[in-house]
Order: sequence, then structure tokens, then C-alpha cells
Amino acid sequence: MYPAKVLKDGPAPSGKHATLDEMIVDADGFAGVFPEHKYKNVKCLQGLGHLCAMTGIGANDAPALSLANIGIAIKGATDAACGAADIVLTEPGLSTIVHAIRGSHIIFQHRRNYSIYACAVTFHIVVCFAILAWVYQFDFPLFMVLIITLLNDSTTRTLSVDHVLPSNTPDSRDLAEIFAYAIAYGLYLTLSTVILVVIILESNFFQNKFGVTLLPSPVDPNNEQLHAIVYLQVAIISQALIFVTCSHGFFFMKHSSFALMGAFCVAQLISSITAAYCNWGFTDKHGISGGWIGIVWVWVWVCFIFH
Repeated sequence: MYPAKVLKDGPAPSGKHATLDEMIVDADGFAGVFPEHKYKNVKCLQGLGHLCAMTGIGANDAPALSLANIGIAIKGATDAACGAADIVLTEPGLSTIVHAIRGSHIIFQHRRNYSIYACAVTFHIVVCFAILAWVYQFDFPLFMVLIITLLNDSTTRTLSVDHVLPSNTPDSRDLAEIFAYAIAYGLYLTLSTVILVVIILESNFFQNKFGVTLLPSPVDPNNEQLHAIVYLQVAIISQALIFVTCSHGFFFMKHSSFALMGAFCVAQLISSITAAYCNWGFTDKHGISGGWIGIVWVWVWVCFIFH
């Protein structure tokens, strides 16, 4: 804490600060300041490249409130201070500012998580089916893509109430980071789907190991049961990705909200029932047995654990 006169006279020659700028950045506060001192502090901090917020209550705070990147007038402030400020607090005390900053960081994390998830799932669906169509002339029913999209959108609506860890430092949008994560996740999901299809088409591994059937044999790339298998695998692993994008470490170390978990479980129940029983001719899909559903679930969770 320093007296206001140092803002005019500068730091003492024998002090630890070589310049006034260093003193202002290092100081916890200045006592006995006048309006011009507040204005000078804000201008100095902005000149050094800092984003500066200013709180005030009286008319003498108005110049600094207007200059600051964010001017905050506390409850009971004069009309002049309120007019110069960007934000007017309606509750007493300064703790409201802390709550607002924390709330904004939470909202930012929600937006970041959703952006990564949405880009990764889009990459997965587009690239995965493009590869399968190019290699095997795989013609996946568009109606099933619509079902996957509807279930994904329904589940992601609960992300706004999910638990996130707000950052302790100011956030900034980094599109390179978002796209890097999204492409990495999307490639991994694509590999998990393509490898499953290749194993089914090029071998009888699952039939021999688990006693399941997929007729006729050899399996045609556009087999209606194969469509159901791919649909279920894509639907499950796409939504499981939500828990990866929402965590800053291992997914099982994060406590997800009951809303997100409930929506995920309901969506997977619908996906499994659809894969098993919905034999719709217009979708080129035929129901699969419980054995195949179990194989897909195990495949997805093995891939998910190593994600």
C-alpha cells in the first residue's frame, strides 16, 4: 500500500521499483487518491496491455469508470457513476463481482466443451461415412443419421447445467485449440467405427468368438443388419464423447450432472431398442440380436476407455 503522492512524485530512488509503471502493477492499493489519480492508474494499466476493471460509487469516479475496459458502479452509486459504468450492481458489496466472473467462466467452459463436441461429432459422421462409401460403397440410411442427430442434440441440451471447473485466469477463445481437439477426437471416433466395419466385412471374428450370426454370408456392405450395427455404434460412441470433452483429465474423475447422465442413459436406451426392434423398410435397416448389441456396447466402452 502506497500514499497517493507517489503517483505524482514517482517511486523513491532507493526503492525497489525503477518506474511508476512497475509500482502501479505491483501495488495492492493507494491511499488518499483523488479522481485524477484513479484515472491515471487505469490509463497506466491499459497502456501496459492489461484489461482493467474499475469500481466506483461517486461522481468523482466517473472519469475512471468511463475509461476502464469494464466500469462497475456498486449499489447506491450516483447517477453520474451509473451513467459512466458498464455494469451497475443491484446488490450490496463487491462479492457480486466475484460471482459474476465465476459465472462467466462457467458459461465460457460450457461453450468451449460444446464447440469441441459438436465439431468432433460432425467430423466423425462426415469422414467416417465418406471412407466407408469410398472403400465399400457403403450406403448408410440418411434417416438413421437423422435419428443420431436428434438424440445427440437432445442430450447436449443438458450441457448447460452440467458441472464444470471454471478457470482461475481470464478465458479467451482459441479456435486453433478447439479444432485441434475436435479433429483428434473425430479421427479417433472414425477409426473405431471403420475398424469395426472392416472386422465384420473381412472376417468372421465375432461370429466365431461369440456365436452371433449376420446373414447372408459373406456379409454385403449394405446388409441391413450391418446398418443397424453401425447405427448403434455411432450413436453410443458419439454421445459418450460428451464426457470426454467436458473433463480436463480422465473422464471418470469428473462428477457429471444428473441431468446429463439421465439424458445419456435415456438416449442409449432408445438407440438400443431402435437397433433391436425397429425393422423399418424405408430405412434399409433390420433389427439385430442381443448378442450384437452386447458386442457393440463392449466395443464402444473399450474404445472409450482408451480415448
